[in-house]
Amino acid sequence: MGLVPFKSGMTITKADLQQQLIGRMRDTIGAITCYKDTMILARLPKTRSGKTLRKTLAHIINGKEYRVP
Repeated sequence: MGLVPFKSGMTITKADLQQQLIGRMRDTIGAITCYKDTMILARLPKTRSGKTLRKTLAHIINGKEYRVP
């Protein structure tokens, strides 16, 4: 699964973006790549120092309730 934060002003659809990402992964890594889904986020949850919150990302992916500090 790919977590993709959009920049403001992006106009691409999720389906088009997903097809482009799948193509890029297969060209870069190979056909064995199991990339299938894309989740679009407003922004990645980060701490004040800029570190990405892995536990919060896991909760977002798994559909669990989460809170960004």
